[in-house]
Amino acid sequence: MQLLGKLVMRGPLYAIAVAGLLGVLSLLVLPCAILSAAIIALVQLRKGGMQALAVIIGTLVFVTIGSEWIATRPGLDFPILIILLVPVYLGAMFLRGTESQGIAISVIIACAAGFALSVQIYSGDAALFWSDWLKEVMTGMQNITFEGFEKNDSLSILNGIIAMLLGFAAVSSLLLARWMQSALYNPGGFKQEFYHLSTPRMLFWNIVGLLGIIFLVDELLFKNLFIVLASIYFFQGVAVMHCNVSRLRRSPVNLLLPYFLMIFVPQFVIAGMACMGMVDVFLNFRKLPG
Repeated sequence: MQLLGKLVMRGPLYAIAVAGLLGVLSLLVLPCAILSAAIIALVQLRKGGMQALAVIIGTLVFVTIGSEWIATRPGLDFPILIILLVPVYLGAMFLRGTESQGIAISVIIACAAGFALSVQIYSGDAALFWSDWLKEVMTGMQNITFEGFEKNDSLSILNGIIAMLLGFAAVSSLLLARWMQSALYNPGGFKQEFYHLSTPRMLFWNIVGLLGIIFLVDELLFKNLFIVLASIYFFQGVAVMHCNVSRLRRSPVNLLLPYFLMIFVPQFVIAGMACMGMVDVFLNFRKLPG
């Protein structure tokens, strides 16, 4: 990754070439969209907004042309990178200005919540919108049936889950970009910055108030936006975990179990980390005696 960062920092044309190629590849391999957005975020963090905008425009041209030559799967023909661009750009802008990962992540998750709200307003029925999309995506897939989503009633909160996953992808791009920047110009700086990741206490009460109003208006929309907005505190919980493993001088092996469990029971791990992050807003676990 450090070599990739050095290549991108050689100039905007290099950044466009790398981000564009990864953007085209993301039509076949979705995680490439995270890498492509990370390149754009790195340019924003190091060179500023104007050069990042130039790279975004060049990347979009690259992806538009390249997508004409790639056969994609049903329902996945739309470049995910396009959805990530705005939250990643804004997140990098705020991180560059505030040097606070917590604030930058909050901005990205706010964009994800706006995405969920936009789908609801545009479609009039987000559950129906995403169920139609799922049916298209599952065309030709083996061992996966649409009935499974209907049985566990996950369709009603699918809008929030998808928006949360998009938020996670955008945050991953931003953190990856920050890590590359640190590796190139400030070795060790990313780790210390991540250990101190936190969100303002006032933000917590603003979210509570906003969700309270939404609950009175639309209970289903409340459930979906709660899923998205609560994910802000997932990252704070992860930061608490990493910081305390380091502070208490425990082996990094202790971090493997939560990530291993996330593969098999992600809903419980994400909820647990989010709860830890929320409590940390008030107690600050990173200052408790070890």
